[in-house]
Parts: sequence; structure tokens; C-alpha cells
Amino acid sequence: MKAQYLTLLLISFLMFNCSSDSTTGGSDDGILTGRNYISENNLFAAYLTAELELVQAEIDSLQSVIDAMLGDAETQENLDNALDDKDFLIEERELTFLSGNPVALISDESCPDVLSCFSSGAIYVVSSNNYNSLNLYIADDEDNIIADSIDQPFRDLPGVNDYRYQEISIDDYTGPVTITVEKFDFDMNFIEYTVTGYAY
Repeated sequence: MKAQYLTLLLISFLMFNCSSDSTTGGSDDGILTGRNYISENNLFAAYLTAELELVQAEIDSLQSVIDAMLGDAETQENLDNALDDKDFLIEERELTFLSGNPVALISDESCPDVLSCFSSGAIYVVSSNNYNSLNLYIADDEDNIIADSIDQPFRDLPGVNDYRYQEISIDDYTGPVTITVEKFDFDMNFIEYTVTGYAY
């Protein structure tokens, strides 16, 4: 298990490492730079990481009950289900890490979490090409919607087959945010999640 988590940590470092160098190059098509887009892959990885922590806490709690010989058949069933959930989340996170980002994102010292931090000057949302449609909503620390990508075309990123993008405008808000993502894959499976983040 430790080896598995070390592998995930290494993958996340290689695929999601943000550069602090302002000279980070853009994409070959000239659309993306290290500061002008929000990575939906990063947001999804942050969400999956938070869900894994919750599931692990549930597993630890159920295992403690069973170890104390206070559980029953339902306790064991709940533990088995939680373990299945953990395996699923790990697999999803591995796939998300492997998707990476088309251009290294530039980080900022104010970012509490690299995965859910982005520039307030971002004008694009970028995701993997595994999804047919995407809507992203950003709320400020008072729950006011300050940006969304509703009705924006979800286009293939020119010259890069693995990603799609759409436009967004955040109006230069900086501070804590709550981000909700709604997306459909090409089999029309619906995925919705919410993650806390920070716009710098």
C-alpha cells in the first residue's frame, strides 16, 4: 500500500508540478500560457484526493469497530463497500494524474493547494478530451457566482489531441473560491463535483 501511494505521489509531482518561473512557455498554438487557464484535471484530482481521505477515515473507523469485536455482518459489509470505493477512487485519480496538463501552470505563494489554485486572470478552462461537455461555476467566499462557462463552446485544443478548452472570465477576483464542475463523457455519463480552491 505504501508503494502504491509513493507511486501516486511521484506521478502527481511529475504531471501536476507547477512552475514558479514566469518565463514558462505557452502551448504551440499560442492559446495557453502558465497563467491564463484553469485546469479541470487539477480540480478533479483535488476532489478525488479529498474523497479518498474521507473514505480512508471511514475505513479506519469501521476497522477499529471490527478489531474491537464490536461489529456485525453489516459492519463488515460497510467496510467491504468502503474498500471498493477506495479502489475506484485511486484508479480514477491515477487516470486523472496521467492526463496531466498541456502547459505547466505557474504557482503563487498564496496558493494553499497547488491542485485547486489558479490565476484570477484565467480566460480558459482546459480538460481532457474524455468529456463531451463541461460546465464550471466559481463562487466567491460569500457564495456569489463570479464566473461560469455555461453556453461556452467546448473546443478541441488546436495541435493537442488530448485536451479540450472553453472560455471563462473571473473579473480579477482574488481569494477563496468554491468550484462546481458538471461534465458528461462521450457515453453520456454525468459527473458532478465541488471543490474548494483559491484564485490568486
